[in-house]
Amino acid sequence: MDNQSDSLLLLRLKRGDLQALERVYKRHRPALLAKAVFMLRDNAQAADLVQALFIEFWEKRLYEQIDDNLGGYLFRAVHNRCLNVLKAQKVQHQREERHQADYVDREEAPEIEVGLDKGLVERLLGQLPPQKREVVTLVVLEDRKYQEAADIMGVSINTVKTHLRLALQQLRETVKNQSNTSPDTGG
Repeated sequence: MDNQSDSLLLLRLKRGDLQALERVYKRHRPALLAKAVFMLRDNAQAADLVQALFIEFWEKRLYEQIDDNLGGYLFRAVHNRCLNVLKAQKVQHQREERHQADYVDREEAPEIEVGLDKGLVERLLGQLPPQKREVVTLVVLEDRKYQEAADIMGVSINTVKTHLRLALQQLRETVKNQSNTSPDTGG
């Protein structure tokens, strides 16, 4: 009969009764699974999380920490585990976004050197304000990561990105203006 109270099942668990664990599992799994699916929006991940909770619940004898409310304990445990999963996913997503932004920005940066000789690059860099010149030197010419350049300069990554963007914009404009004012050799 499956009408045993959680208190009795908890007492049986504390005596090492594996059948009590099975009854707790059958009684609480549906609600725990629904909670996990609601939070994670992923049926397979939710099922794995609930299953792992019950395995750990038995193997680590977590039931011994419970004095009264077995259902409440299990529900809170699922809730907290879901929050941990979501937090880890958010951190991973942010890491991927930073990597993607770094990759996209790096794709743009080297184009200032294409077709320019070293002397012209040095003259163009000489026209930049000191911080912008240092950012271009570190990120473009020395191929350092933004974080590394920020550490060297003692500024934030966003400051490095802003200086780089403005410097590249200024350099492109200077190159464009020089090519427009060069004497035309085609005529």
